[in-house]
Amino acid sequence: MKKLSFSVVLAVVGASLATGGAALACGKGGGGHQRLGFADLDQNQDGQVTLAELTQKKEGWLKKLDGNRDGAVTQAELEAAHTARKTERVTKLFTERDANADGKLTAQEANMPPRRFQKLDANSDGALTKQEMLSRGNHQGRAAKRGPMAHLDQNADGKITIEEVRAAAKSQLARLDKNSDGVLKADEMQHRGGKHRGKHRGPGKHRGPGKAQGKAQKS
Repeated sequence: MKKLSFSVVLAVVGASLATGGAALACGKGGGGHQRLGFADLDQNQDGQVTLAELTQKKEGWLKKLDGNRDGAVTQAELEAAHTARKTERVTKLFTERDANADGKLTAQEANMPPRRFQKLDANSDGALTKQEMLSRGNHQGRAAKRGPMAHLDQNADGKITIEEVRAAAKSQLARLDKNSDGVLKADEMQHRGGKHRGKHRGPGKHRGPGKAQGKAQKS
């Protein structure tokens, strides 16, 4: 039987699926979406991402989630897409790991750390069902799904329109385009968001002088 890595299990139960693999940063900081790489956005492979390419990806995201084809995405449609995607992944996991096809994963079949297995095993019966894995991390899923609506619904009418995702594309390009040449290069996307940590305590906040340095300055 083909085994999946533990990282795949975490991807399923961690509810980081948000809205079915939406394009890079559909909303501030990605809005909880899966971020696409530079090659995914650079559709003509010319080494740069234009506004047209970025807009096309965002429009494609909206059309994919627009279940009733009314030109807008509602919170209900975001949640439906999230549920469908999560169900798909859990189903695939069971197809590949449920060796005896009894609808449950034993600890041996799940092949994950014992503590993780116990957290997922809600009724402590020593086996995981699809329902237990789908239920795990729902609070994270709800938080992620609120992201796109909060960041893209500019007029707060409860839906995301084509005009709003186009505006978001323009805003994102302007934010990431560090040299203001109207396109995004690979290095600009590597630093998307513009917030680095390392020696900083947070955005724009540098560590103060150490104790020894502080004493030296006072003297």
